[in-house]
Amino acid sequence: MAAIRITIDGEDSESAAQELLTLPGLSGKVLEERDAKKTDLLTTVASIITIVGGTVTIAEQIRQWYQEAKQKRPGNFDVLLEGEEGKRVLLEDATVEEIVQILQSLR
Repeated sequence: MAAIRITIDGEDSESAAQELLTLPGLSGKVLEERDAKKTDLLTTVASIITIVGGTVTIAEQIRQWYQEAKQKRPGNFDVLLEGEEGKRVLLEDATVEEIVQILQSLR
């Protein structure tokens, strides 16, 4: 089954993953939570299993979610999306078009 892997590093990463997965048009689950070695960061891994609706709209929602989540969480907060073909994008500098490319791996 195709899925997009989401890795979230930073404080409160599990709740950030839950927030992301509640966006309209996304369906997914949190896969694991673990302390990252030799840092105080928490890492949460989740996956997007299906998307319903236009990929551009969902990509814009993901971008907006990231900007809001980063503002709410102090310190280091990074989110990596990884598609089936090995395409990866760090949301810090990602454009909507780059996010769309990752989302299209589910279509």
